[in-house]
Amino acid sequence: MMTRFHLFTLLAMVSFSTIVAGCASFPSHQLPRYEYGQFVSASPRPSVNYDVRFLSIGQPNQAAQDVLTKRIDSTFSRAQVFSSHAPGTGPADYHLSFEMRNDGNVAAATVLGFISGMTLTVVPAYAKDKYTLLVDVKKGEQILKHYEYRENLNTWIQLFLVVLTPFKSPAKEANRLFDNMVLNLLADMQKDEIILRQ
Repeated sequence: MMTRFHLFTLLAMVSFSTIVAGCASFPSHQLPRYEYGQFVSASPRPSVNYDVRFLSIGQPNQAAQDVLTKRIDSTFSRAQVFSSHAPGTGPADYHLSFEMRNDGNVAAATVLGFISGMTLTVVPAYAKDKYTLLVDVKKGEQILKHYEYRENLNTWIQLFLVVLTPFKSPAKEANRLFDNMVLNLLADMQKDEIILRQ
């Protein structure tokens, strides 16, 4: 029979584990790393518009799509390789169709999360997001080029990992991963002379 002391001890342990448990994410770095300073385009710079689609385990994910759209817009702005860029359709030199797929193993992550929770996160929980970015570059109705990029994001949840959470949080690392995937696209568009180098 659980006494008040035992109940208090259990609650204290749960509270403590909640406070000191944290999560940290680490990309697999399958793709080259690019910096914004590497992109200097020649004039005239092309204009682009784009559409974005995000699928999580084959299902549309509007929240993730909104995040990805913001990352694309931010990356385009900072790279300064286009004269103008905007989501949607309309007059532009090129149209980019983005499709991001996340095919991580939800079932495995759920089981590991349950086990970790039962041990108050002494046993770590682990999840892997498997991202694939597909991009079609179009001029009018013609597809000029198809690009594909793959990257993984590995996330750990464990006791005392809280010290890494402010620096390696899943949201921050996902944003960095998305940005670098888009930078890889821009680098390949320069190699294929869709964007001219200076």
